[in-house]
Amino acid sequence: MRCRILTVLVTLSAMRIAMAQSWVSFHSPAPQPPSIDLLESDDQHVKYRIIVPGMWVRSVAQRSITYQMLELDNNTKDEQLGLPSLPRVSTNIALPQGATLEVTVVEGRTLYFSRYRVAPVPEVTITYDNGIAQFTETYTEDPVIYGMSTYYPENLRSERERGVFVTQEVGGVNVYPIRFNPVEGKLAVTDTLTVTVEFQDGAGPATQNLGIFNEATRGVLINCSLPGEPFHQPSNGSVTWVDAVETSIDCDYLIIIPDSAWTNLPRNNGFVEKGKRDFQILGKVIGLMRKI
Repeated sequence: MRCRILTVLVTLSAMRIAMAQSWVSFHSPAPQPPSIDLLESDDQHVKYRIIVPGMWVRSVAQRSITYQMLELDNNTKDEQLGLPSLPRVSTNIALPQGATLEVTVVEGRTLYFSRYRVAPVPEVTITYDNGIAQFTETYTEDPVIYGMSTYYPENLRSERERGVFVTQEVGGVNVYPIRFNPVEGKLAVTDTLTVTVEFQDGAGPATQNLGIFNEATRGVLINCSLPGEPFHQPSNGSVTWVDAVETSIDCDYLIIIPDSAWTNLPRNNGFVEKGKRDFQILGKVIGLMRKI
């Protein structure tokens, strides 16, 4: 079943890309993804600027209604069924431990577009015909939101779910440069936004030194730029291969790698130990595990 579902999702994504879509320029005639430029960063705050050069628009029809699907390259959307499917620009931020966030957004230029009916997030139904996956998207509007004569969402930003990578606390901000007035059929597009995130009541520095994992945070956490440390083989560990991954494993973190990485792995100079851990490679998963 897992393989079937994966095939369906890949097929659905490919079909969406293949559908006709047009580029609506805000200030760039050539299609480009939004840019995120770091302006300031220290242990108390992060400040960055988002520039949205344009958006992709494609039409989808259901019965007598033609909707528009809006896309920003390399960005995500909220997925609550029935709400307007609006793209967002998301950033991941390294945080001091336990910090709360105070987020402010300063809007630049705002453009207005008429005669839009943004599609609601659809319900996707998957069926199989002789083993071939087929899908159906059903668009059902949330009557409260689509009955509003104000711009949705009301707030330009929302806080992302918190997490931890190794010892680094991670949070983030979603920003909505495109808002939709359902009753008037209008879009309000802010093509430049300056975001300031203040860290309050946190302990320690915003950015933790993760050693060999510093490289993994670059380009992912907007305020992380520490150099990575070289790998080396621990004197009290071993590197082994097993065919199956047990469901209950005592480990600190896992890294997924392709087969080629295992094939080309330098056996005597591959990894660095953090504390007293024994290195294992489980199938395609590398883990620092089994405390000794």
